[in-house]
Formats: sequence, C-alpha cells, structure tokens
Amino acid sequence: VGFISMRCNETTLRFWQEVYSNIRTANAWEQEVVNTLIYKDSYPISWGLFPSSIWCWSQGNPTPEIALHHANCVAKKDEKFAQMEYIRALMDQNLTT
Repeated sequence: VGFISMRCNETTLRFWQEVYSNIRTANAWEQEVVNTLIYKDSYPISWGLFPSSIWCWSQGNPTPEIALHHANCVAKKDEKFAQMEYIRALMDQNLTT
C-alpha cells in the first residue's frame, strides 16, 4: 500500500478490517482492495494524498523537490533497488547543478 498516515478510530479500524477480509477471501492485491473500497464503494473515510515532495513512481516524472521516495510499480526486489539508484542519481545530479 505504500506510505500511510492515519487517525486511529473506529472508522479506520473497520476500513482496514474490511481490507483484510477482502484480501483473504478474494486472494486480492491489497492496493486494489484499498482503491476499490475508496473509489468505487465510496467507503465513508476521509482521505487525501501526500504532497508531491513525497514521491512514488506511479505519480509521474520525478521532480528535484523529492524529500522521500517510495519505490513502487515493480514486482521484484532488484527492480526496487534499480529504481532507488535511478532516483539517487537524479537527486545527486540536481545537487551538483
């Protein structure tokens, strides 16, 4: 699922219990379950996005303002490391220009 910041309350507890139940019964990918509950089922939970300085691959092109990078959209550990190295090189280049 990536990075999460949440308020612990009964609504979020029920939400994550439903996510867990759906994953177990449907043998589904957790991100898909979360997205379905939020977008399609309009689960009664308040949510938002982190600022663009907290960046992941699925957000589009990286910018020099990245403060935190989440390696996503890959299936294997070596692909995550390659993505992190790419971002490191990009950030190093931005520091020297």
